[in-house]
Amino acid sequence: MDRENSFFQTIDCLEQTLLIFAKSMATTLSEMKIFQIGFSKCGTCSLFHFFKKNGISSVHWKTEKNENLAIRALENRESDKKFFNGLDYVFYSDMVYMDEKGVIFLYERFEEIYADYPDSKFIFNTRNMDDWIRSEWKHCGVEDGVPWRNIDRLQKILKLDEPLTLRFLRQHYLNHTANVRKFFKDKTDQLLIFKLGENTGEDIANFVTEYDFEDKEFPHANRTDQFFILEKPEGK
Repeated sequence: MDRENSFFQTIDCLEQTLLIFAKSMATTLSEMKIFQIGFSKCGTCSLFHFFKKNGISSVHWKTEKNENLAIRALENRESDKKFFNGLDYVFYSDMVYMDEKGVIFLYERFEEIYADYPDSKFIFNTRNMDDWIRSEWKHCGVEDGVPWRNIDRLQKILKLDEPLTLRFLRQHYLNHTANVRKFFKDKTDQLLIFKLGENTGEDIANFVTEYDFEDKEFPHANRTDQFFILEKPEGK
């Protein structure tokens, strides 16, 4: 009888341990988020589609309620809330906003995002600097029948000519890259440096082990060369 009671007590103890572990894992997953903190035109949209096709709740630039992600985050911060309070996503990408008043690169505030969500992981997507600047220069489209170039919009906002705007982008690239590397030098398990054209979906799956990735093929979405280039002067 004593052996029988001891056996059932052991089973009960194991069940309690497993229950505590399961609750702990659920809490960890609910608190962990994944933030893209690299540059636009570096596979940002492709990252979004990669996570989304693997069933991971994701948001890119705008929420399901048509709210710009960066603006919504700043409104939360102004109300003394965490950046992404009220947003129930796991993966966050393209945290930028641009209008006549200025440019918001919310990903630059990754240290504050980390302070809000210290158990999260961060993907610094990047590429060769000159290739990135060239892609930013080429990025264009049509809105309400009116063609636009991203570089023209940026020039107007910064009140700079094109050479100085390109210099601004170059300095932004160098500063942000240095800041990310410095901050995460002792947190390497929470940062993936994802180089466009070099890293793969397999690298992401090996980094975000908390989730299962059934489709590890990395997509190529929203490529600049898929758009009509308005003009291309010599040397660009």
